[in-house]
Amino acid sequence: MEPVTRVVDLAFVRYRTPDLDTMERFLTDFGMQLLLRTESRLYMRGTGQARYIYTTELAPEPGFIGPAFEVDSHADLEALARHLHGASSVQELDGPGGGHHVIASDPNGYQIEFVHGIEPLPELPARAPLALNTDRQRRRRGAFQRPGEGPAHIRRIGHLILRTADLERSLVYYRQFGFTITDSVHAPDDPARTMVAFLKCDRGLDWTDHHTLGLAVREPVAVDHTAYECIDIDDVVMGGKHLERAGYRRSWGIGRHILGSQVFDYWRDPHGFKVEHWTDGDLVNMRTPRSHVPAGDDGPGAISQWSSMPADYLEIYPEAGAIGPYRRGD
Repeated sequence: MEPVTRVVDLAFVRYRTPDLDTMERFLTDFGMQLLLRTESRLYMRGTGQARYIYTTELAPEPGFIGPAFEVDSHADLEALARHLHGASSVQELDGPGGGHHVIASDPNGYQIEFVHGIEPLPELPARAPLALNTDRQRRRRGAFQRPGEGPAHIRRIGHLILRTADLERSLVYYRQFGFTITDSVHAPDDPARTMVAFLKCDRGLDWTDHHTLGLAVREPVAVDHTAYECIDIDDVVMGGKHLERAGYRRSWGIGRHILGSQVFDYWRDPHGFKVEHWTDGDLVNMRTPRSHVPAGDDGPGAISQWSSMPADYLEIYPEAGAIGPYRRGD
């Protein structure tokens, strides 16, 4: 079946919070920069050209609303409005930078947005990646590694992992938008029972992230985490050091994944949502072979190459379990 459209990237994510001050402080310490604050909403950006990568709105209870995916053209939005079951009409975005969007809801209750036409911004200054001396390449001569202290330098949002009760139903839904499986993980004793699928955007032969979206069969249904790219490994480490000093809760890190290869460091925001610093992820295209591997603490389906998973990493904190827009009476 031909997709309705082909998503080109993850644009931003939407959350809700009862405390804008607390969230602005955390997100700044995490490495984002304030673009705009209104009486009811924060818009946060990275150092890249995207106008904003994270927005949270004032609500009585915290929650994750959903992701916004970028499409190539206004015509893609019109096609989604016509052909996607339950989709809204094409509407103007009310955030900074303008643009238009179409809103829908996936089978799990997450709000899904498709956006186009948000005006980009000039990149913000950030240090260059550190040059590394290896056993075969001596690129740094007469210079010293002094990356500096402070928050990480988040460039962009890279991916998110959503929990689902029905993976096959979710895969059918997201394939409408051109997502294809890069790698998947199955139950140790049953290759037919897929537990996790990592999905890339269909960019043809152009290189793209190993996954822009992940779907995982886990209880309860909730966002597992959202993930943000940093300059390099030292930026991830120094950003974690800054968060430690500020008193925030590390969820898991530092380690390196197997599927995707990212060096990661997971944190809990003030409501318990997991957010990830990452760097050095794999790039793939439509010729990259797909793997289907068994889950386990070791082997190709393990989550990490090094660093042991804490006992509460997979836990969804009570405040972080709500999904979708806030509706009066929730």
